Amino acid sequence: MIRCTVGVFAYNEAHNVRRTLHALLSQQLDQVELAEIIVIASGCTDGTVELAEEIANTYPIVTVDVEPTRSGKAAAIKRLTKIARGEIIVLVGADTLPAPTALENLVSPFASPEVGMTGARVIPLNNPGRFLGFSVQMLWHVHHQLAVRRPKLGELVAFRNVVEIPEDTSTDEPAIEALITAKGYRLAYAPTAVVYNRGPETFRDFLNQRRRVFAGQVGIALRYGYLTSSLRLQHAIPLIFDAARTYPTFMLWTVGAMAVELFARLLGFVDAVLGHEKAIWLPIASSKRVVKAPEATDLSLIYVRWAPGSLDSARLLRDLQQLPDPVGSVVWWDGHQGEALLKLGAEQAAVEWIETQIQTASRDYASPEAVESPFISCRLVKFQSAPPLAS
Repeated sequence: MIRCTVGVFAYNEAHNVRRTLHALLSQQLDQVELAEIIVIASGCTDGTVELAEEIANTYPIVTVDVEPTRSGKAAAIKRLTKIARGEIIVLVGADTLPAPTALENLVSPFASPEVGMTGARVIPLNNPGRFLGFSVQMLWHVHHQLAVRRPKLGELVAFRNVVEIPEDTSTDEPAIEALITAKGYRLAYAPTAVVYNRGPETFRDFLNQRRRVFAGQVGIALRYGYLTSSLRLQHAIPLIFDAARTYPTFMLWTVGAMAVELFARLLGFVDAVLGHEKAIWLPIASSKRVVKAPEATDLSLIYVRWAPGSLDSARLLRDLQQLPDPVGSVVWWDGHQGEALLKLGAEQAAVEWIETQIQTASRDYASPEAVESPFISCRLVKFQSAPPLAS
């Protein structure tokens, strides 16, 4: 068994922290042992601490470490490494939702002594029918495609507790990458370890987030001589064409998103060179609610996957997007890779509707080039508003 400590980092996360802790307490584990969950609440003023302590009072595996003032995430991570009992440290934002098998798939690669750090696949829950929502979706799609080729780890990561984290960095994941690889370990991307988040939903927030991320990456390059894979043009440029192929009907939005990204990178580069990088980030307000519904509401998702090239993906996705709004909506799709994610409202009606669409697709949407009927799978993922029963 691989023993891990999960650190949950929270600053004014009253809307999210209970649902995130419930998701962690409900993890399906086999080769991984969850030794403890430590909530590090930094300078919270909105009830985050009280909500987390309610859960800690019921589940001894959960403890709450309170910082009276914010000292930055890197400082919080350094503190976590000092008190953790697990050999592997997992970093979870309180504004993210790890899928039920995320921890198992994220931590199990450490069975190899060569692996020093792993990262999950991020799927945002923004509305792709709007420009900013599409931009968030596309950038995480590009991140995924890059990480498959050259690991670029972020949002939900795990690492061996063998490095000293600097407190004055604004981007913790690249700093840990640099330190881990300097010790001779390799990075591993775990695409089956899925975590859901919400990206910025205002232009200012989107630009500021991208700007500070790039400034942090350049800062790490200047300090350690370590380039993340997204800083290497020979790795990043081909992914622009991949994005255009994945979303051909959104070409103008794709170009617009790339233009904003380039502008943010220019600003971030200037910030890093001039020393304007900050270890304590200002919150990106519009991304702070991973689920916009009240906290008492469950979140249900359906992940649909089919063999790439086996059916008319464009037609299937077009029909899936006709899901009546009260019932649900498509929040993620990649016709080239054969996958879609739907967020459900009226769960039973939505499941029945999607099953009908899948049956129709298997019968009517088969590609002329396909030798066999398309293989289509559906998986229901639920995030409960109430915690599992304590053992």
